[in-house]
Amino acid sequence: MIYGTILCTFGITALYNFSLANVRSEKHSQLRAITHTIGNQISHEIDDASDAIDTLSRDDAIVSCLTEMQSTPQTCTKDQLSTLLFRRILPGSNHFFELYVIDNTGVIVASSSQDRKIPEDVSASSEYLEGKVGVYISQIYQDAPSNSRLMNFAHPINDQNARRGILVIRQQTDDIELPLQGITGMGASFDGYIVNRESIRLTPVLRTQEGAMERVSDANTQKCLADYDEYGLEVDEKGHFEEVVTFEKSDGQKVYATHDYVPEMRWCVMTEVKESESLEAITGARPFYILIGFMLIIIVYFISLWVGSYISKPIEELGRNVEIMLEGDFDHTVSMEGKDDVSKLSHIIESIRLTLRKFRDEAAKKKDGE
Repeated sequence: MIYGTILCTFGITALYNFSLANVRSEKHSQLRAITHTIGNQISHEIDDASDAIDTLSRDDAIVSCLTEMQSTPQTCTKDQLSTLLFRRILPGSNHFFELYVIDNTGVIVASSSQDRKIPEDVSASSEYLEGKVGVYISQIYQDAPSNSRLMNFAHPINDQNARRGILVIRQQTDDIELPLQGITGMGASFDGYIVNRESIRLTPVLRTQEGAMERVSDANTQKCLADYDEYGLEVDEKGHFEEVVTFEKSDGQKVYATHDYVPEMRWCVMTEVKESESLEAITGARPFYILIGFMLIIIVYFISLWVGSYISKPIEELGRNVEIMLEGDFDHTVSMEGKDDVSKLSHIIESIRLTLRKFRDEAAKKKDGE
């Protein structure tokens, strides 16, 4: 009975732990797959915007108008160039927020937005300084006048190997942030966000009590940034495996977390989900496993009683028969019906009884003959 109880307890515990490990492994795989998909979608949106500004920087009408503005006499005006830029923004599209052109002196000379003050000196801006030599992509920032979250893409405008200016796209980040929203199948505690190379959470933006943008320094972020330090912008091409880490947050909740990469921006796409919610299907069924354990123990108890009675009763009966024989009564049958080991033993003892009875009878006849 004791061994049966121990065996049942061990079996139920092993089954519970096995189920727990399976669910945990499944959630880890699901989280990695979703995170990788989000990372690919964000990279795709960045690539689309980069391709768009590359195409627009070679737009014949824009290049020609800017070139003519810089010639004498001027055959294209700032207003005409602004109109061309406005026409490049699709009506009702959230993709482009504004297009504007910076000349070689760092002054905005045309814009698709009527709210833009022209001319405007932006010679100290990264769009001008970085855009002169190649493609520049800014970090996500909050535009106070429009209350919009934007990114800037800058690209040099060249004509016959001469730089005529810089084209800048100000793009709303709706399409970039969209993959982080509406994730299904991971539970209500799922959280996805972007962290930049300075460990600042970009989207959605969280601020400290002092108003500064929140820095993230958990194990997941540290791992992602360490991968960039080791592999550089080729982190995705190295086929690096994004493992799922488990750590405790400031509120005491344990989470499963992993990350993916947006090498173009050196961003980390971070995802996490509460451990308690991920394992709820199994931990919630813990009473069921306990009930099954108790039922098995009860079953084992009754089986033990039955097996015990099945084995002990024949042995007890054989013991009584042997005691009778030892008291000198060789006429009492010891043999028992059956094919089990106890019955076989009774047949052997029965043979001994018959032999002893024969010796007794022969001894009695010999005594009577004398």
